[in-house]
Amino acid sequence: MLDEILSERFKSVSPIFSTSYKKPIYMNSAAFQYMFDKYGDSYLDAYNNIPRVGHSHPKVIEAG
Repeated sequence: MLDEILSERFKSVSPIFSTSYKKPIYMNSAAFQYMFDKYGDSYLDAYNNIPRVGHSHPKVIEAG
């Protein structure tokens, strides 16, 4: 299953961007500062600019 996940990832993200974990989390969606895996578990995303505006923030989407 890990090989399938990584293969899918490399379709849209270059392999030059390495993963920093042995068992990746299979993220399925995101909203504001939260990310959700394919099992429905939620995670607080604390990287990059996400703590400031979140994923899919309506004002950011509108500005785009």
